[in-house]
Amino acid sequence: METVPTEMVDLDRERLLEAALTQLGERGRGAMSVSGLAAAADASVEEFSTAYPDLDSCLADAYELLTRRLFAAIQAGCAADDELPTASERSWAARVRRGLEALLGGLVDDLGAARTLTITYPSLGPVEQARYQGFVEAIAALMREQWKADGGAGDLPDEVEMLAVGAAEAIVVEEIRAGRGGELRRMAPEILFSVLVPYLGAAAATEEMERARLDR
Repeated sequence: METVPTEMVDLDRERLLEAALTQLGERGRGAMSVSGLAAAADASVEEFSTAYPDLDSCLADAYELLTRRLFAAIQAGCAADDELPTASERSWAARVRRGLEALLGGLVDDLGAARTLTITYPSLGPVEQARYQGFVEAIAALMREQWKADGGAGDLPDEVEMLAVGAAEAIVVEEIRAGRGGELRRMAPEILFSVLVPYLGAAAATEEMERARLDR
């Protein structure tokens, strides 16, 4: 992951990056300027210039901040918890469910950021699309690591692992693109099924989906 410059104090830098995410989501890259972004962050152009050589480098770090925050939520959701009372609650599938719910909750709580994550920023060019793809692949890698740590039977081909994440991604992106991002939390059981089925098979994935529906 890229290193965020440290010339600005932490609070000012984060405010600048948050303003960059907001402006990108609301206005798009074409309507943004260094002076406008600096003003939105209550900073000067000179302060901006000490931290970033141009607007796009700032947007790259803003996107890094967004993906790092979301990935941390996923990791926390997926973390093993030996204090949970039942084996099913401690299982790999249950951890995937909690990680997915953390991600979807984060997207629903900030629909502007959700659109920036999946559509606005990746559409800027191949470099930006690659950063988004790296985020998706990191989720697949996390699932793979935990699957193996939990004693999952055999290694799935990389294509199958990406299919599992890609199926969920397609649903999420389509809902956000159609302006229905607020429905994602409600759709969590069905999205969970699409993630689990390549690993567990249809029957076991259906059981996990129904358990998630009952627990809502």
